[in-house]
Amino acid sequence: MKILLADDSPAMRTMFRGVLEKLGHAAKDIAEAKEGRDVLAAFRNPLDSVDFIVFDWDLPGLDGLGLMSQLKTFGLAEKVSVLFSVNRQQRSLVPQAVKPGLCDSIDRPFTEEVFEKKFRGLSKAAVKKSVESSKKLTPVGAKVPTEISMPFLLRLPSAMIDDLLKTADARRYEPGAVLLRAGQVCDALQIVTQGEVEVLMGASGAPLKTVKDGDPIGEFSFMMSEPSLNTVRAKGVVLTASLSRTRLSELLRKHPSLDKHLSSLMGRHKEVMTARATTIVQSDFKGTFDTMPFANIIQVLNVGRKTGVLGIRDNDQSGAIYLENGEAIHAWTEELEGEEAFYTLSGWTKAKWAFNGMRREEKRSLKRPTLTLLMDAMRRLEENPPPAASEDASLDSLFPSP
Repeated sequence: MKILLADDSPAMRTMFRGVLEKLGHAAKDIAEAKEGRDVLAAFRNPLDSVDFIVFDWDLPGLDGLGLMSQLKTFGLAEKVSVLFSVNRQQRSLVPQAVKPGLCDSIDRPFTEEVFEKKFRGLSKAAVKKSVESSKKLTPVGAKVPTEISMPFLLRLPSAMIDDLLKTADARRYEPGAVLLRAGQVCDALQIVTQGEVEVLMGASGAPLKTVKDGDPIGEFSFMMSEPSLNTVRAKGVVLTASLSRTRLSELLRKHPSLDKHLSSLMGRHKEVMTARATTIVQSDFKGTFDTMPFANIIQVLNVGRKTGVLGIRDNDQSGAIYLENGEAIHAWTEELEGEEAFYTLSGWTKAKWAFNGMRREEKRSLKRPTLTLLMDAMRRLEENPPPAASEDASLDSLFPSP
């Protein structure tokens, strides 16, 4: 992001720059202007395009309304975000210039903390508006891309996008920075909000694809808690919205329908998921959580829309989950049922499992979507790792009655 600090006070420009560099913006991406003609010169230079302006309303040679007029002249009114610095008398003029999602104002005097909060808020609003605008740019009569090929963020309802951006942490990467290394487990669902990244085979192999605005990186590693097979590197300056499992669980509780979008996201990895589902139903219906963890099995069965009973035994404990068309309907152990049983079973990390593809009548003790439950289960395991489990579990009697 290119930022222009337009203020005739050197002290104010120094303060702004300090806050922005603390937030991770590189010094080379921050330009300064002390009067109107400096601002106009920046607009005329296409090699130094501006994305964000911090603007003193009464800048010598150009006031706030004049700035917005010039942005319109240069065709930048819908592209550049502006944070106006105003006094009390100028506040009444701001509504004439402000464009929702692209402009905001801050009353002088203010502290560094207030400026940082305003800057962060407007940056997120600008990203959201950019995403929404790109939805509207599909040419009339053009073929609408299939859901699977659309950027993940564009497929979400506007209210969900808004909450996602508010919930997520903003991360910034310089050109060439590595966002994810092969062999590393992705610790968050990162969605590119600005810039492009390249996905490389292995540690630093041949380029596989480019990920652009609106799509996630490392989602398979994150969702399956598996080491990534690829390396992800920034092609230029890249901004991402980052959701930890805790943040994602919060978002899923507020927007249960996000579960379907996450399922379709995993559907992009259909070949791998189909191969694993085939393994489950063709490999004597059994395995251990050592070789195929709980989260992997549940997601494979979910994406594969499998119906049947997943029986689980951990030494002298046993339990099961019944799934119908991939959705977990009922979970139970010898002492629990419902969500608490589901969470308990997810913590048996050394247990043995067997899947029996059969349809039967079961009550519904699990009310929430399967991936919502799974994200909560994985979050709980991160916060409270289970004790080491015994490896003496038997594969006999893995389908207990509820």
